[in-house]
Amino acid sequence: MRVSPVLASKLRARHVPAAAPFAVIPTGEVLTGRVHHFADGDGFSLALSGRFAAIRLWAVDAPEWGQPHARQAWLHLQSLVWGRPVTCYIRDRDRYGRLVCECFTNAQFSINLIQVLYGFAWHYAAYAPDEIQYRDAQRLARFNRRGLWQNDNPTPPWVYRHSITHRRSFSDV
Repeated sequence: MRVSPVLASKLRARHVPAAAPFAVIPTGEVLTGRVHHFADGDGFSLALSGRFAAIRLWAVDAPEWGQPHARQAWLHLQSLVWGRPVTCYIRDRDRYGRLVCECFTNAQFSINLIQVLYGFAWHYAAYAPDEIQYRDAQRLARFNRRGLWQNDNPTPPWVYRHSITHRRSFSDV
């Protein structure tokens, strides 16, 4: 099929290169959009007027795929934000290039805090040690045996990730 040069130039102008599908946004800004894709219980991509931003929830860490309650954390995050506008306050950028944000819908509390309160994520104290509300939310979830706290001693994701790395390195030998 033959395409006119004018149409071809317009199509090239709209094309987003495959190497950089996510928006380059500086930290300290506020983003508002709708969720396009859910990665897990603490990450998603936000659609922003033709661009996408990979978001990682700040101060929390949800179970990894392969851990108990990973699917429930993923589904709970979807139930909180699906179809609603999401506002994210950028705190940082992680080593994978994702924006680390505290995100809100029209609720009084952040999505991050709600995930911890319902027992679908841990308070990630290594990155947010002074956040007392997250610590208290985790204590409340644990006391009420919500979500992942139904198990007596759940394995935190940062411990699980470390054990997976070592298991892979020994199996490759």
